[in-house]
Amino acid sequence: MGIRGLVYPHASHGRLNVADRVTRGPEAVLAISDQFRALSQDASMWISENPCPVTDLAVSFTTLVQSYGTAADSLAAEAKTPNRADWPAIDREFAGLHDALAEALSTMSEQAGQ
Repeated sequence: MGIRGLVYPHASHGRLNVADRVTRGPEAVLAISDQFRALSQDASMWISENPCPVTDLAVSFTTLVQSYGTAADSLAAEAKTPNRADWPAIDREFAGLHDALAEALSTMSEQAGQ
């Protein structure tokens, strides 16, 4: 569960696996994009109302939140592709989100150690 009770997609290491591809069609990808958009909007509002005093963390988490918004747009576009969703592109979006989250957590860990 996440912000406002949103359920984030289950993916190992940020990537859809073959079973996910079989069970998740364009409708599911569109639903995920809607959840990512809501997460991005809610988190952006929260960050603007609760600024982080640690610049590195503020930048890292703002980038992460923006990444979810960008992924939402990309996933929605892929889900609406007339012929078929581009699964490698969707995999790249999930990998990018995984990387952005890892970067944010790494920055947070570094700051905690100081």
